[in-house]
Amino acid sequence: MGIETIALGALAGSSVLGAIGSIGQGGQQADLANAQARQLENQAAAERDSAVSAAERVRRAGRRQQAEAESSYAASGVSIGTGTPVRVNDQIGSDAETDAYTAILDGERRGRTLDYEARAARQAAKNARSGGAGGALTSILGAAGNFGMWKAGQIGGASPLKVSSNFSGGGKALGSLEGLIGRAI
Repeated sequence: MGIETIALGALAGSSVLGAIGSIGQGGQQADLANAQARQLENQAAAERDSAVSAAERVRRAGRRQQAEAESSYAASGVSIGTGTPVRVNDQIGSDAETDAYTAILDGERRGRTLDYEARAARQAAKNARSGGAGGALTSILGAAGNFGMWKAGQIGGASPLKVSSNFSGGGKALGSLEGLIGRAI
């Protein structure tokens, strides 16, 4: 088995490993992004549920306040079915409902923001999978290009896998100018 065969085997093996690694990494990133999206969707639902619960607490507090106002008016001998007590009760009810609606609206806004973030995470998952596939393709195409360069060198007689005949060696460092050009300067 010649050096060319070993080199081609290594080239093919490294490109396959690179492709598998890219696909695996893209898949892992996609899985993480999808998990993050599920978490964000759960948080959005929790925000909405919390807002509805808060609104119900505000409504109960409003009804309690109305009952306390009615009982105070009744204890003082004021008729609770007409005039100021009715307007006060209506205002308490209106304020409670406004606060409840605001709580629901705020929860919905927080939930919508989390929904947008979840959609962005899902898009990131798609992008990660595409990026992994793109990296795999790049690895394979790079290996094919390297093989083509090697094959062209074989046809032209100068293989990039062979040691250059211009290399003089002689203890000269390859990193030195003298070692690279093969003669003393």
